[in-house]
Amino acid sequence: MPVETLENQVEKLLFKLREAGPAGLTKGKLGLKAGRGKAAQALLELIAERKVANLGTATRTCFVLIEHFNPLERACERIEKNALSEKPGRGGAIELLVKRDLEKGCAGEVRKKVDDAVDWLVKERRLVRFRHGRTICFVHAETLRGAAQATSPGEAARPAPETPS
Repeated sequence: MPVETLENQVEKLLFKLREAGPAGLTKGKLGLKAGRGKAAQALLELIAERKVANLGTATRTCFVLIEHFNPLERACERIEKNALSEKPGRGGAIELLVKRDLEKGCAGEVRKKVDDAVDWLVKERRLVRFRHGRTICFVHAETLRGAAQATSPGEAARPAPETPS
């Protein structure tokens, strides 16, 4: 059985991460179950060379190539997805979301960027911030546009079409 060199392990890890793309891989899927050995050394070397980064946490890792390390963009995508998701039984009412609702599904480096992502989305007018006392709530701008179009004065003034009898 040939001896694995550190360079071989580096190439294997880079290949696996290229194949995974932006989704990334956990330590287990990279083959680092024990946390020791050549593979673990290779990973540490790649991190030190800034070729690989961890988007997750220390316990729930998600290693990606550095070109896929974009926690702010991922936070923005997750926040918009959470803000646009419709809850059943709301009856068309606009749902006000607090920050805790917006950051669901964010972990690690992505969670650290939630505040920056919310600020950016507000500046880009994709999220609208409301304040009631000390509580700060958010609504996605598309939700407000849809509600405004559904209740616009032009809609209410338009007569209902007559059906032939």
